[in-house]
Amino acid sequence: MTTLILILWITSVADGIHFRLGVTSHAVKAPYAGAAVSMAIDRAHNEGLLKGHTFSIPYRLGSCKDPAIGMDHAIELVEEEKVDAVFGLICSEVCIATGYYYTHFDVPTFPTACTSPDLDDRQLFPTLVRCAPTYNQMGNAFGVMVTQYGWKRVALFTQEDSPCVYGAEAIKSRMKLLNVTVAETLTFTKKIRDDEMEFKLDRLRGRTRSEY
Repeated sequence: MTTLILILWITSVADGIHFRLGVTSHAVKAPYAGAAVSMAIDRAHNEGLLKGHTFSIPYRLGSCKDPAIGMDHAIELVEEEKVDAVFGLICSEVCIATGYYYTHFDVPTFPTACTSPDLDDRQLFPTLVRCAPTYNQMGNAFGVMVTQYGWKRVALFTQEDSPCVYGAEAIKSRMKLLNVTVAETLTFTKKIRDDEMEFKLDRLRGRTRSEY
């Protein structure tokens, strides 16, 4: 009975709290990450899950090209913006370094990527929950999706860096076990030109059912 009363009291004093949800991502993805957080809040409000609570969403640009900048901006969300949780981190180097900091200050963190298996350690990173699998588990994740939709022929389009290459190899291994044909595997660099990207996308469309 004592425990029940305590829980009810906590629920009562929690009514009407203002939460600050930090979003950090690079310049291209930041608007999408922020929009996703806003849409989730709106949906929760519409379903009556956040009665009396209000939210604000401070932003900071991240950086994979210069992880030090990404770390500085991610830490600013806590030190300057006093956020209650952080969304949108994408680079493993930044996630690992700031993960220790966020753990120390008990800040829930929800990266959209950060695919390094090092982040699987729940003792070191107890407040971190990723929205994507680690690169060595991408094969299993994509295997579930392929099975769900009954696909028998797929193509891979991946960036030429180590995590993406490892993930692509895991996916190809899983597709082989599922008897799914990998019709094409194309790669690109960070400096790919628009005409090169268009050529590769056209090639993928010719080999698969893509409507891009």
